[in-house]
Amino acid sequence: MNHQNPLSLPKPLAKRNTSLNIRLTTEEKQWIEGLAAALNVAPSTLARHFVIQAVRFHLARKSTENSNG
Repeated sequence: MNHQNPLSLPKPLAKRNTSLNIRLTTEEKQWIEGLAAALNVAPSTLARHFVIQAVRFHLARKSTENSNG
Protein backbone atom coordinates (compact mmCIF):
# COMPACT_ATOMS: atom_id res chain seq x y z
CA MET A 1 0.00 0.00 0.00
CA ASN A 2 1.30 3.47 -0.86
CA HIS A 3 1.70 5.56 2.31
CA GLN A 4 2.88 8.80 0.72
CA ASN A 5 0.98 11.86 1.85
CA PRO A 6 -0.93 13.09 -1.23
CA LEU A 7 -2.08 16.24 0.54
CA SER A 8 -0.70 19.68 -0.21
CA LEU A 9 -0.92 22.87 1.83
CA PRO A 10 -3.77 25.37 1.36
CA LYS A 11 -3.52 28.21 -1.14
CA PRO A 12 -5.33 31.58 -0.88
CA LEU A 13 -9.08 31.06 -1.02
CA ALA A 14 -11.85 32.38 -3.15
CA LYS A 15 -14.81 33.98 -1.37
CA ARG A 16 -17.14 31.32 0.05
CA ASN A 17 -20.91 31.68 0.21
CA THR A 18 -22.15 28.43 1.74
CA SER A 19 -21.21 26.15 4.63
CA LEU A 20 -21.13 22.50 5.63
CA ASN A 21 -21.37 21.78 9.35
CA ILE A 22 -19.70 18.71 10.86
CA ARG A 23 -19.40 17.46 14.40
CA LEU A 24 -15.97 16.68 15.86
CA THR A 25 -14.74 15.33 19.13
CA THR A 26 -12.80 17.77 21.27
CA GLU A 27 -9.65 15.83 20.41
CA GLU A 28 -10.30 16.00 16.65
CA LYS A 29 -10.85 19.74 16.87
CA GLN A 30 -7.63 20.14 18.84
CA TRP A 31 -5.70 18.19 16.18
CA ILE A 32 -7.01 20.47 13.44
CA GLU A 33 -6.37 23.60 15.47
CA GLY A 34 -2.85 22.48 16.36
CA LEU A 35 -1.88 21.68 12.78
CA ALA A 36 -3.49 24.87 11.52
CA ALA A 37 -1.52 26.92 14.04
CA ALA A 38 1.71 25.17 13.04
CA LEU A 39 1.00 25.95 9.38
CA ASN A 40 -0.18 29.50 10.14
CA VAL A 41 -3.63 29.04 8.58
CA ALA A 42 -7.14 29.19 9.99
CA PRO A 43 -8.52 25.86 11.22
CA SER A 44 -11.52 26.13 8.88
CA THR A 45 -9.20 26.82 5.93
CA LEU A 46 -7.14 23.74 6.73
CA ALA A 47 -10.18 21.50 7.25
CA ARG A 48 -11.84 22.73 4.05
CA HIS A 49 -8.66 22.22 2.07
CA PHE A 50 -8.17 18.64 3.27
CA VAL A 51 -11.83 17.69 2.75
CA ILE A 52 -11.86 19.06 -0.81
CA GLN A 53 -8.52 17.44 -1.60
CA ALA A 54 -9.75 14.06 -0.33
CA VAL A 55 -12.97 14.32 -2.35
CA ARG A 56 -11.03 15.20 -5.53
CA PHE A 57 -8.63 12.30 -4.91
CA HIS A 58 -11.46 9.78 -4.54
CA LEU A 59 -13.38 11.15 -7.54
CA ALA A 60 -10.25 10.90 -9.70
CA ARG A 61 -9.58 7.36 -8.47
CA LYS A 62 -13.18 6.33 -9.15
CA SER A 63 -12.96 7.86 -12.64
CA THR A 64 -9.74 5.93 -13.33
CA GLU A 65 -11.27 2.67 -12.10
CA ASN A 66 -14.34 3.19 -14.30
CA SER A 67 -12.22 3.92 -17.40
CA ASN A 68 -10.13 0.76 -16.80
CA GLY A 69 -13.17 -1.42 -17.06
